[in-house]
Amino acid sequence: MKLQSKTKKILFVAAIIGSLAVVGTVIGVVVVEVKKNRNSQASTNNNANNNHSGTSSASSGGSSGATPTSTGAADPIVTDFPLDPALHKSFWGMAYTPPGAIMPECGANITAVRKDMEKLSQLTTRLRLYGSDCNTTSLVLQAISDMKVDMKIYAAIYLEPEEESYTRQKKILEDALAVYGTANVLGVAVGNEYILQAIQAGDTTENSTARVVEKMNEVRTDLTALGYTLPVGTSDTGGTISQSLVDAAEFVFAVSVSDHRSSGLY
Repeated sequence: MKLQSKTKKILFVAAIIGSLAVVGTVIGVVVVEVKKNRNSQASTNNNANNNHSGTSSASSGGSSGATPTSTGAADPIVTDFPLDPALHKSFWGMAYTPPGAIMPECGANITAVRKDMEKLSQLTTRLRLYGSDCNTTSLVLQAISDMKVDMKIYAAIYLEPEEESYTRQKKILEDALAVYGTANVLGVAVGNEYILQAIQAGDTTENSTARVVEKMNEVRTDLTALGYTLPVGTSDTGGTISQSLVDAAEFVFAVSVSDHRSSGLY
């Protein structure tokens, strides 16, 4: 099926599920075209697109707030870390979440994320996050600033069937943008294989797609009201992507390889 849109680009990716030592679980994404859950030392990030900027100390991930405190803030920051000759910038982008960034424990910390940035910055210059819980956005943006690496992110809101997590994550994301600005933010992905999971739970493609479209529009409206002009899109398996979804998005990450839950909806 050909999806056409003059104003949007569809990103087709191959997600490689694997384990990187000290990196946590990541999914590598290979791009044909252009595709859950933050904290450290004080940092000022000037927004390249608007006047939003801020300073924070971030680290051990709580369930909300842009600038949680952490023991990681006291750890030394080594920006001239040795490069691993086995690693190369082979991926257009990768999907990433900090180790331990899972509700309700939220065990992610800035020290671990900094170490991840060491490795990931040698593999790619773009990361797509899964969600905003556990201060993921702040953790990653703080680590990028601390390590002075060439990295930008697609921030994210992980959609659940209920509204509470969406509302909570949207507020956490907006708080993070108020502190760190958007200089290192390429866009906001609303949903991570939400349509696939909704279908598997018994919902229809039309209903689940309509909810993603609704939430993308809400996020775009709220960001615009706050003075941000970030692209808003989503991520799902290729077989769940429809023209109506593409028409409502400014980017779509199409996961061409997923785990066993996909049930053939690639």
